Amino acid sequence: MLKDGYVLTGIHNGRKYVIDEKIGHGGVADVYLVHDEENLKYALKISEDLISITREYKVLTSLKNCDFAPCVFDLDDSLLYNKMYHYIVLEYIDGYNLDKLIKSGIDLDRASYLFIEILYILLRLKRLGIFYTDLKPSNVMIDERKKRVVLIDYCSTSAGGEIVREFTPEFDRASWKVGLRKADTGYLSFEAVMLFVCLVMGKTFSHDLHTIGEVLRHSKGRLGKFYIAIMKALNGTYDINKLYINFKNGCFSEKASMYLNYMLFAMGMIFVVLMILAV
Repeated sequence: MLKDGYVLTGIHNGRKYVIDEKIGHGGVADVYLVHDEENLKYALKISEDLISITREYKVLTSLKNCDFAPCVFDLDDSLLYNKMYHYIVLEYIDGYNLDKLIKSGIDLDRASYLFIEILYILLRLKRLGIFYTDLKPSNVMIDERKKRVVLIDYCSTSAGGEIVREFTPEFDRASWKVGLRKADTGYLSFEAVMLFVCLVMGKTFSHDLHTIGEVLRHSKGRLGKFYIAIMKALNGTYDINKLYINFKNGCFSEKASMYLNYMLFAMGMIFVVLMILAV
């Protein structure tokens, strides 16, 4: 839509941004690498959809102290081609998204490390009442300069219990016919483990060509010790808190988690008895 070198001027604040190149495209918006009059780089997201752009601006403003979300610097409008467009100016993430890792290949250990980081981010958002329901490789960035994992594209977020407005079919529970298109912990677990399977397998599975059973059969040999937790999450109802705890603690089955809980309980009881006897 915008040509390289075009100078975009905000109607309300008058700030100017020079278009360097187009770097992304979503369902309702285009994203450009731009620079300002001080030659500072930004990502500029522009759309005709005022509601979507405003929603993302508000969400990102509420996350200004969270290192997993890009900083937002500006919100404005511009008249282009006799139409009103709305845009936000964001921190430019100097790195790459997970599409690159899927294409180049990634081992199980590194995939699990990234997965735990992603789960932790989803949980932090959930605690703030934000359900990130359009998780996919292109929305997860590896910031090489700041050494962090960053989620981008917050216009698709939902509150708990809401209908999911924007989604990607390959990572959408409802498209795979294992649950509703509703923002809950099972939805978060499903999209996250489907992303993990893609990382490990080096490809994305389509609900039009495969069933969940086929995805599990194809990937079982590569998932190893993670298989049981992944299988449970792909049923569509597995709680993301349990998923995170299992991966974080290395307990990759419900039975292992149960035994660990029994051991901790027994140790606690023995400690209580010893304290009583000591008295």
